[in-house]
Amino acid sequence: MPKRNHVEGYAGVWYLDSTVPASDPPRPDKVYYITYRISGERKSYDEKIGRESDRIGRMKKWTPDKVAAVRLQRMTGATTPKAEVRRQEAEAEKNRPVTFGEYAKDWMDGHVSTNLKASSKRGYESLLDNLILPALKDRPLAAITREEVKELCFTLLQEGRKRPKATEDKKVKDATLSARTVVYAVRTISAIYNHAIEDGIVQSNPALRPGRFIKTGPRREMVDILSPKEGDLLLKTAEKHFSRSYPLLLCAMRTGMRQGELLALEWGDIDWNS
Repeated sequence: MPKRNHVEGYAGVWYLDSTVPASDPPRPDKVYYITYRISGERKSYDEKIGRESDRIGRMKKWTPDKVAAVRLQRMTGATTPKAEVRRQEAEAEKNRPVTFGEYAKDWMDGHVSTNLKASSKRGYESLLDNLILPALKDRPLAAITREEVKELCFTLLQEGRKRPKATEDKKVKDATLSARTVVYAVRTISAIYNHAIEDGIVQSNPALRPGRFIKTGPRREMVDILSPKEGDLLLKTAEKHFSRSYPLLLCAMRTGMRQGELLALEWGDIDWNS
């Protein structure tokens, strides 16, 4: 082990003999260290300060006087060693609360991407990007309350009522935001929190039972169903004039599947043996 050389007249200041980096032929150098104890602590610390060959312009960066000044700052707590600063920063990052946006991204990249179909993923992405994240992205996941979720819902409903409504003779891209869409948004928040509870990050779900504060009205609406003759006419017309759409319409008429289910169909979903 290299010998410690104590600098005479400078308590706690010492150096190790070395050579100037990349010098050829090698030139002697000193690597300065300090030993100190912070007031009120029993533990003593050894800290590397720098080389005698270090320069700021033409002046030496480190001399015994400058090294001793650093030691005094450490002892009084006026400055903190770089290693300790890095440790404190790492500890602060480790203890930083997870935000809703960060956990929602992990939920999308993990559970949704792995277990759900692409169409479901697109639906969640749309709800998160357009309705949820603008309000909750930077909020700590564990700090969001039920009151905040309610306020978000009421805000979305109010903004939705201000949007232009589509009519039979005029369609608009920015259609009115329905109460049911807001319910879907809250259910998305609720699904995220259910996973966070399983992960032990939070203990409660502030988005449970959105129907208690969002009224969506009757679930079933009056639907003008095609008669058998009208259905046959639709299929014949599609087969003759819209051949690309015919298989989709035929599947819809024969199975009763919804649009999202039809568009998400894959070859593996078909049982060719039945």
